[in-house]
Amino acid sequence: MVNSGPTFEHAFRSRLLDVIYAQWSQFGAPFCGAHEGQFAEVIDPEALVWVSLEFLPTEPRLAESAVLWLGAYRHYTIHQRLKTRLRPSEPRTHIWLALEQKEPGALRPAKNPGEVSEPCYGLDSPQELARFAESFRGLARNARPDFRRIGTPVQGPATSLLRARDLLGRDARHLLLLYLLANPHGAALKPLQQWTGYTSRAISDTVARWRDAEVVSLEHGICRLLTPGAWEEILRLRARHIALVNWFSLFDASVRLLRALAKARRAQLPEDSSVVVAHKSESRHAIASSGLNESGSRSAAVRHLLAAFDP
Repeated sequence: MVNSGPTFEHAFRSRLLDVIYAQWSQFGAPFCGAHEGQFAEVIDPEALVWVSLEFLPTEPRLAESAVLWLGAYRHYTIHQRLKTRLRPSEPRTHIWLALEQKEPGALRPAKNPGEVSEPCYGLDSPQELARFAESFRGLARNARPDFRRIGTPVQGPATSLLRARDLLGRDARHLLLLYLLANPHGAALKPLQQWTGYTSRAISDTVARWRDAEVVSLEHGICRLLTPGAWEEILRLRARHIALVNWFSLFDASVRLLRALAKARRAQLPEDSSVVVAHKSESRHAIASSGLNESGSRSAAVRHLLAAFDP
């Protein structure tokens, strides 16, 4: 049965990695497979990096390509969106600090990330995580940009955030633009804040400036782009092709589920235990509700992951 104990765990991990590898291939990493080009959702670079950190210890090809891509296209990443996720208890903090060539004491407030209580999925102990982080530090330190091994990002809807950053920079404006293009009839701003991680003040200030410049309208809490056609031409993108997903929410739910399933497996909990069932239900709901527009809610990647829950 697909959703029985370890079998479900293996199937879900495989489906999640399908999505992760497919997104990296859209960014130019040398991955190919059955799902290459299948998923056309707008990729969030920081969410992709953050979820990838979870699998770097058990996916050597992913580790090498992530380092090479970040070396070549570092200007496309917004490090502040990643730094806000660093926590002493989060195992990926170890790997991020190693990638950035920073010592554990660089985390503020100054606490020891070595006190992490669990490893990344696929590892057996925090000590194993610490050993990987140290070896990964050497890989990241010695890596050099190599465009012979990392291609250029594919031109298409999936990489539209990169083009928006080329156009508007890496502040809240480019995320607001994609969000409003994806919702041509207007949308509330709270989901945008939850997706981007920017403060409500930063978003409201951006919206206020755009409203004064007659770029957007804001009525009863609903913001709408006034001339979407002009922006579509600039970005070479059609609103109907934009599938927007809150990848941080979807990926976080997926990682929490895999970690919980690994704990349940080690504890030899049965597949119908209340703990396992509750974790599956919570994660399924989070994945199903991660769309930021109608196209995102019924996108191929979301459906690909939800299929793992079907009997």
